[in-house]
Amino acid sequence: DSGEVLLDGHDFHTLLAADRSQVGVVPQDDIVHPELTVAESLAFSGRLRFSDDTRDHEVQASVDRVLAELGIEHIRDSRIGDALRRGISGGQRKRVNLGQELLTSSTRLLFLDEPTSGLDPRAASDIVRLVRQLADRGRIVFLVTHDLSPQIMAQVDHLLVLAPGGRLAWFGPPREACRYFSVPTPDAIFSKFHEQTPEAWGLAYRESPEFQKYVETREHLLGMDLRRPPPVAVAPKPQSPRTQFSTLLRRYLKVKLRDRVGFWVLAAQPPFLALVMTVVFPRPTPSMLFMLALSCLWFGMSVAVRELLSDRVIWRRERRVGVGVIPYVASKALVLTAIAVVQCTFLALLNYSSHSLWECGFHPLVFAAISSLAGVVGVALGLLMSASFSSSEAAVGTLPLLLIPQIAFSSILVSLRHMEPLARALSWLNPQRYAFDALLKSGQTIAEPPRYGLEWKDPIPLTGPLYEYGLKGSSVDDMGLTLPTLVMVLSGFTLLLGAATILQIHRRDREG
Repeated sequence: DSGEVLLDGHDFHTLLAADRSQVGVVPQDDIVHPELTVAESLAFSGRLRFSDDTRDHEVQASVDRVLAELGIEHIRDSRIGDALRRGISGGQRKRVNLGQELLTSSTRLLFLDEPTSGLDPRAASDIVRLVRQLADRGRIVFLVTHDLSPQIMAQVDHLLVLAPGGRLAWFGPPREACRYFSVPTPDAIFSKFHEQTPEAWGLAYRESPEFQKYVETREHLLGMDLRRPPPVAVAPKPQSPRTQFSTLLRRYLKVKLRDRVGFWVLAAQPPFLALVMTVVFPRPTPSMLFMLALSCLWFGMSVAVRELLSDRVIWRRERRVGVGVIPYVASKALVLTAIAVVQCTFLALLNYSSHSLWECGFHPLVFAAISSLAGVVGVALGLLMSASFSSSEAAVGTLPLLLIPQIAFSSILVSLRHMEPLARALSWLNPQRYAFDALLKSGQTIAEPPRYGLEWKDPIPLTGPLYEYGLKGSSVDDMGLTLPTLVMVLSGFTLLLGAATILQIHRRDREG
C-alpha cells in the first residue's frame, strides 16, 4: 500500500518519466501483426520508438542487431502468421514479441509475463536460455512464470515468491528456497501456502537470516540505505505526430492489403448489391436511392466496427512508448475511408449505369460523391462503436441496433409529416435521412413504382416525392434543405463522431 521503487538508488518513476525506453514490457500474448514479416514488424516498431532524426539505415541496423541477438535472422522475411494463418512457430513469435522491446539499446529492465505459456518444453527452454543471455549482457530481467521445472530454474539467479495478497515470502537463490520451504523442488512451494496465513509467511521471511543476507546486507553494500539526489532528467527528443501518423499509416495499409480473403469479400459486395438492386428496381425509384444510401452507410460501418478492437493490445503497448491517440485514429480512419469510398463509388456508378440515371438529370460525380460521403459517415460511426466496446462481438452486435433506427427515422416507412413529434425530433439525428435526401436532390426526375397493377409511368419531378416523404414544404419554392446544406450536415456528423472516438480512446487510456 505504500513505499517506493528505486533503481541504482534513484526514484524509478523519475527515471521512467525521463526515458520510457529504459523499460521493456513483454506481455503474455504475442502482440504482433500476423500479416507482416518478422523484419517488417520490427522495423515499424523501431520507427515508432526512435526520434524523427533517426535515419532509415539506423533503424535497419537496430533491426539487424535484434535479429542477431535473438537468433532469428533466418526467418526475417517470413510471415508471422497466427493460429488461423500458418507462419512462424510459437517460440519464434515469442522472440519477435520480445525483440520489439530490444530495439532501443537503452532498455535496461525487461518485464516478461509468462513468456513460456503455450510452448512445448523445448521451445520454453530455448526462450528461457535466451532470456538468460539477455541478462548476462547487462539487463535486469523480471520473469513472471508458473513453470518451475528444473530446466527453467537452472537459468534463474533469484526466485521471488509472493504469498497470496502479494506478501513477500522469499527472495534468494532457487536452490536455497527449497531448503527454506522444506520441499524437494520449487514447484512444491505452492502446496505450502495453506499451512500459514500470507501475513505469517511475510513476517517469517522478514525475521529469517535469509532476509538479512539477501536483502538488508545487499541494500547496505549497494548504498541503497542512503538517498541519492535525483539524476538530471534528459528526456529524449519525442517523435512528432506527423512521423507517427506516416509510420502507422504505412503499416496499416500493408496489413489490410495482405488480407486477401477480406479484400475479395469487400470487392464482391458492391457488384452483388448492385445486381440485387437492379433486379428489384428495374427503374430508378426513391426506394432504390434509399437502399443505395443505406448500403453505403453499412459499408462504412461494417468495415470499421472491428478495427480499433482487433489491435487494441498492440495500441496499448505502443501507447506506452509515446504513440499519440490522434495519429493512431487518423491512420485507421484514412485507410478505412479510402476502402469505403472505393466501395461506395463502385456501387453508385454501377447503379448509375444500370438505371440510366443520366436520363433523370443525375451527374455521375455528384452521385458518387454523395454515396461516398454516406460511407464516410458510416466509417466514423463504426470507429466510435469499435472504441466503445471491449469485444468484437459486442461491437458487431450494435450494427443492427444502429441500422434499424436509420430505416425507421428516415421517412421511407413513415413520412416525416405524419410522424409523432418525438419521432420527428429523432429524425434530425439520423444520418440516413440526410443521405437519402441528398441523393434525391442530386437529380431532377425520378420514377414511381407501379401501384394496383398499373404500368410504370414516365419519370416525374422530384417535388412530389420530396413532399410525400416530408423532405420539403408545400410551397413550390420550398425545397427543404439544400444539397450543400445536406453535405455540410453529413460532414458535421463525420467530424463529431470522429471527435467522440478520440475522446473515448483517451478515456480508456486514462482508465488503463
